[in-house]
Amino acid sequence: MKPEARLQAWGDRFIDRVVVPPMFTTALEGGSQETAGNVRRAAQFMARGGKFGLPDTMIIQGWASDKMERPGFYRLCFIEYKVGRGKLSTRQEGVHTALIRCQVPVFVARSIPDVLYALINSAFMLHDNAENLCREYQERLLASDRKAAA
Repeated sequence: MKPEARLQAWGDRFIDRVVVPPMFTTALEGGSQETAGNVRRAAQFMARGGKFGLPDTMIIQGWASDKMERPGFYRLCFIEYKVGRGKLSTRQEGVHTALIRCQVPVFVARSIPDVLYALINSAFMLHDNAENLCREYQERLLASDRKAAA
C-alpha cells in the first residue's frame, strides 16, 4: 500500500473512532489515475457529472439531538491526504477553491494530528479522548510506514 493510501486508511479509522454519531464518512473518487490516463473512461466519468480533483474524504455529522427541528446536516468538511511535500494538482486547487467559495471547509492532512485539526476547526463534536486517540493512531501510522519500508 502506498504511503498516501496508508495515511488515508488510518485517518478514516481515526475519524470513525472520534466523531460523535450520527456521522457519515466516505472516500471520494475524483477520477482515479486509471480514469485520468484513459480518454474514453475520463469522458464517461465527466459525462456522468464526475469532477476530477475532489478531496479524498468527506465527513458529515448529523444533528446530535433526538429532536431534529429541521432536516439537514450539522457539520461537513473535506480532507485531502498528502504525504511529505506532495502538492495539490491544478484540478485539486480548483475544486478546493470552489468548495471554499461555497463556505465548505477543505483541509490538507499530512498526519493524524492534521485530521484532528480539521475536525476541531470544522466544529465537529468529538469524543473526549480524541487527543489521546490522535497520538495512538499517529503512532500506528508511523509503525505501518516503518513496516512497509522494511
